[in-house]
Amino acid sequence: MLFSTMLLVAQPLYFPPRYVDPQIHCFGRGKAIPVVTAFERDWYGKHLRAAAEPSLYAMAVRGSADSLRFTWLPSFDAPVIVRVEGLAGRAPRLLAVRLTGQGGYEPGAIADRVDRPLTSAEASDLRRRLIAANPLAITPAECGGGGLDGAQWLVERSIGHRYRLTVRWSPEHGAVRATGMAMLRLTGWRFDAIY
Repeated sequence: MLFSTMLLVAQPLYFPPRYVDPQIHCFGRGKAIPVVTAFERDWYGKHLRAAAEPSLYAMAVRGSADSLRFTWLPSFDAPVIVRVEGLAGRAPRLLAVRLTGQGGYEPGAIADRVDRPLTSAEASDLRRRLIAANPLAITPAECGGGGLDGAQWLVERSIGHRYRLTVRWSPEHGAVRATGMAMLRLTGWRFDAIY
């Protein structure tokens, strides 16, 4: 019993507990939905833990945050997590991990890793994207959706004490798609298909 309690304490809390409460009002649904369901919270967290990713939410609680993270969980392909630390500062850094598993199933282990400084042009492009077309804004017309196959696209931003998360299923256009694609390009990795 003590051992299982210790394991629960050691696992990072990736998302605010209130995110599983209904709070997003969607057109045509008649009721509010959560930012993430309990199932999604556990699913996303499993992949972030496998990638040895820190909790951006916990960093925001401490007030030590300045991170932007994109998580791509394709059903049948390798999950990819791309994080930029210090985006608001003078020396932003890119940290990316590609796992061996499948985003819709088990994450696997770390296959590839990138850790490098961002150029000033790369950092400026990401800052511009966050201002021009905020990928973290949730509008009622865009929330919800999904399907059997495809990919989950998560964009997180944590700065100071603030934390935000937006989740989309296989976006074909829009701010989340543009931000995710920009962050995937920063890795230098090749992908057969991005969906």
